[in-house]
Amino acid sequence: MIDVFKLADYLLYLGKEKSKIDGEEDASDITPLKLQKLLYYCQGYSLGLYGKKLFNNIIEAWDYGPVIPEIYKKYKTHKGSVITFSGNEPDIGDNAKKIANIVMQDKGRFAPWALRDMTHNEFPWKHTFFDIGRNGQISVHIIQEFFSSIFEEELSDEKEEELFNSAGRSPTAEEWREISEYVGAL
Repeated sequence: MIDVFKLADYLLYLGKEKSKIDGEEDASDITPLKLQKLLYYCQGYSLGLYGKKLFNNIIEAWDYGPVIPEIYKKYKTHKGSVITFSGNEPDIGDNAKKIANIVMQDKGRFAPWALRDMTHNEFPWKHTFFDIGRNGQISVHIIQEFFSSIFEEELSDEKEEELFNSAGRSPTAEEWREISEYVGAL
């Protein structure tokens, strides 16, 4: 397992790299809200694809979706503003990078509030928030079951292999443009 703060830094690094490709030097679109959702999806994808937790921190069901309290405390002063990342690429290991790259390709194109809406429509947050209670801990078991069922239904063997092969690297400039065009069409 990796340190959740290093994973957050890696996601912020990817956001910064995407902005460079888009011609907006150091202007990412990752706010604290978006970072929380990306971290949640990293954990979910790791559990759904590998059956293993990516990090050990708990995830809670807050009003605006899944939240890792330690990450909230670190970035709460940013409020709705973009988090600036000025460091180099963090070393988080190959498996964690693959998961983070997959999540950024799949979910990173969405605005923070769109990600919040997605998580509000998914079983782990809904079950915890409404059945267990506001700010309750989202069970790792429930996250794993939910994401495992999604990947079993949606990914053919060929698509899964393609996803993993492409995830070993950051998206190319052309891939980021395609993502941007797709988001603009939504």
